[in-house]
Amino acid sequence: MDQNPAALLGEKDGDCAPDARPGACDHSRLIFKPQRSSPRLLKISTVIRGLHHVSRTVADIDKSIHFYGSLLGLPVALDEELQGKELELVVGLENARLRIVEFTLGDGQFVEVLQYYSPPGRPILHEPTPADVGASHIALVVDDIHSMHTRLKRAGVRFTSIPTRITAGFFKGAWTTYCFDPDGLVIELWQPVPG
Repeated sequence: MDQNPAALLGEKDGDCAPDARPGACDHSRLIFKPQRSSPRLLKISTVIRGLHHVSRTVADIDKSIHFYGSLLGLPVALDEELQGKELELVVGLENARLRIVEFTLGDGQFVEVLQYYSPPGRPILHEPTPADVGASHIALVVDDIHSMHTRLKRAGVRFTSIPTRITAGFFKGAWTTYCFDPDGLVIELWQPVPG
């Protein structure tokens, strides 16, 4: 296999235009991503720099504050109401008014919960499953998944299973389990392999 990064991407030396944006032909940010035991080349985007937040629209923000803040222990970084033309433009909804709470994960990353006061949101008509199109979950890294599971179960949080150790593949040795927030949205607790 040719290990030349340009060749691995299907490019030939000299393929870059002289006026290409800076870094467009810089292959120094290529990494190998294991996929089913065989390495696959993955180019890290030079446009997307990271993850700022994940967002969830909820029915009762006070219940969500209790769950994400008190039970999961995430500190509140922002809690305010928003409305006005700028918000309407961004979310694409006339007369939008909402409350936003940002919980910090550190490193400039947040879990955001929103409750729309106007327009009122539509409830999910069935209990979503992880297999449903559009389903999503947030995976939160924990130090001790077993004690977190025990504490949350005592508080009445619903889980799909006890913490389960991954026994094969790329994440072998990590522990995981799914639980549900007050709106039935999935949270994955993830304890990575030490080291």
